[in-house]
Amino acid sequence: MLWACRGEDTVSERPELAWVSSEIVSATPERDSLVLLQFRYADGNGDLGLEPRDSLYPFAYGDPFFYNFQVRYWHCIDGRWIAPLNPLSPADTLVLSERLPNLTPSGKHKGISGDLTLRIPAKPYGYAGDSVRYECRLVDRALNTSPWVLTETLFLQVR
Repeated sequence: MLWACRGEDTVSERPELAWVSSEIVSATPERDSLVLLQFRYADGNGDLGLEPRDSLYPFAYGDPFFYNFQVRYWHCIDGRWIAPLNPLSPADTLVLSERLPNLTPSGKHKGISGDLTLRIPAKPYGYAGDSVRYECRLVDRALNTSPWVLTETLFLQVR
């Protein structure tokens, strides 16, 4: 995960997230190895990200907001988009969420905006879907959420 901050105030205290682009990195001509998803984000009061000490409810492991950059993985089967099951936990769908570190600026103006890149294995947990897309959202420390953002469909070579 990469990120950058700019100390610009935005209007909304609700995080904003916009998908910018996707890039597929190939290990060989027959096999893609990595997907790079690029996003632009903003938050009016800058309360994005968590500290390592943020380990109690609702940010504790297993709680709904442990991950503050939530990522859902979808694949297309027979023309229908389906969230595949996680092979490590068959009761759950495959989720590729991340925990962003605290991004709050130290200065007087707390509003932030910037860019971030999410790096996802093309074959997470051994799953070999070839038509995939990702749905993402940000959650701030006040539990405000951005709307879900859907990426374009990516066609992967994962032999």
